[in-house]
Amino acid sequence: MPDASNEALDAALGPEVLARLAEDPDADVRWRVACHAATPPEVLAALARDAEVDVRKQVAGHPSTPPQVLRRLAGDDAADVRYWLAENRSAPPDVLERLAEEPRLRSAVAANPGAPPDVLERLAEDRHLWARAAAAMNPRTPRAALEKLADDPEREVRVRLASNPVLWPAMQERLAVDEDYGVRRGIASRSTALPDVLARLAEDPSVWVRKAVWLNPHTPAKARVALAAETFPEEASTNIMFDD
Repeated sequence: MPDASNEALDAALGPEVLARLAEDPDADVRWRVACHAATPPEVLAALARDAEVDVRKQVAGHPSTPPQVLRRLAGDDAADVRYWLAENRSAPPDVLERLAEEPRLRSAVAANPGAPPDVLERLAEDRHLWARAAAAMNPRTPRAALEKLADDPEREVRVRLASNPVLWPAMQERLAVDEDYGVRRGIASRSTALPDVLARLAEDPSVWVRKAVWLNPHTPAKARVALAAETFPEEASTNIMFDD
């Protein structure tokens, strides 16, 4: 007889088998069912009442979980369940608005591409740094809020703003002269960076900004030629922001 835990890993499982496995006494089997991409909504609804927090977490983050079930999970006693729900792109707007009231969940909601613009606008002014930073990266954050974030006193917020995929030309120009080299580096790394901006950043005083320009395949040929003779240092770690 095949092991139920291994069986639940089979990507080709049908709804009947998944429904059966969802009732397995082994929590690991039920967890695997809750993770399965093909698990039907009605099975996820049943697993949303599972005694195991890890199972409910997977249900909260599953794209096929019915909206009414997600609304119920927004009141789950386990903070981890609510956190996974805050990251679920399929979560209804009213659920994300409710979760945004919890300080611990604000950064997750602010990073969610499905978050309502009015919620993102509020989170862009949140007192918590990482909530503002997440809102700065979200393409659904209203332009007016992004304008304010460009003046945020925390560099981490402005660095993340530089990576927002929907930056318009004037904002790119503005961030390209930011006092922090990490912000300018973010602009220099963009696939949508303006040619004129890249040309100017090719002469930036920070070697890390110039390196980003050199590595950008969209850098104008003239600027690339000017950088060709330069020897760029290697990154010591992907988790470290370098000094000028």
